[in-house]
Amino acid sequence: MTQPARETCPVDLHYPEPAAADLDLPAIVGRGRRIRRRQRLGKAAAGAVACMAVASMAVGLRGTTFAWFPGHSESQAGRAVTPIDSFIAINPPVGGKLTLLSNRPKGWTTIAWATRDGQVCWATYPTAPGGVTDQNCWQPADVPGRGGEGFGPLMPTAELFPVRRVAVPEFGLVTPRADRVTVTFFGRRFSAGVVPVPMGGGKTIGVYMIWLAVPASANGYGSGDVGGAVAYDRAGHVVARHGPGL
Repeated sequence: MTQPARETCPVDLHYPEPAAADLDLPAIVGRGRRIRRRQRLGKAAAGAVACMAVASMAVGLRGTTFAWFPGHSESQAGRAVTPIDSFIAINPPVGGKLTLLSNRPKGWTTIAWATRDGQVCWATYPTAPGGVTDQNCWQPADVPGRGGEGFGPLMPTAELFPVRRVAVPEFGLVTPRADRVTVTFFGRRFSAGVVPVPMGGGKTIGVYMIWLAVPASANGYGSGDVGGAVAYDRAGHVVARHGPGL
């Protein structure tokens, strides 16, 4: 008995031909453009928020804390980059928070923060392009409260502000109980407010930036020109003394 020949591909299953699709190409292209535009606006908004946060440090209230994420996965194109990013990345702040220490003189920002390993750092930089930044850190042994001392050593800036001919800034650590510090310099007294800076374990440390006037007759200054420092609480009571000397 002869077997019927097998069918080979292609096999006609006799399905009806589907109706041709009428694609609305202008609508598809328009939707794609709207999606891309929303994505661009989203990135621009993220960048604007970062820029506003950085700008607010220059005009914000002293003692205000700000988030900072240099070196993290966040795209550098999505945030404003400052000349101190690399220093902060090397010495990351506890909880990713920086504290505004000063926005004086005009066009300069100075911030302070504590690191996870117990250092306390400060950095100052011009808010406009150009200029020289400066930064440094106190070591854990310099932080008041670990040896009964109410003050840490004063630390001068290496690169001074444009007003260096009439005054020089010094940075200091003091017990967080202090609200104001007075430093005697060349026989004159100068005062500055204290800013609490968060540390690990829910603690804080007092950091202050004080401007000291150098007499026109002086060719320079050193530890011997500092007569000492006194810290006061909000009620005006003395809570710490230090010096003479830096």
